[in-house]
Amino acid sequence: MKAMILISIGVAALVGLMSLFDMILGFLGRAESAPFAGQVMMDIMFLAATGVIAWMGFESLQDQK
Repeated sequence: MKAMILISIGVAALVGLMSLFDMILGFLGRAESAPFAGQVMMDIMFLAATGVIAWMGFESLQDQK
């Protein structure tokens, strides 16, 4: 169970990094090379979801101790 929680935190972090990279490329005017086509609202939602999943994973790890 602990491995599954760590994997979900890792995948969420990867999606968060990709959306942050996408947002930066969108602001720099290079939206055509961005992973999610530089859509800022989608990036904000992905970052919020990343934070929620990371928080839930951290709380789950604390409960397992």
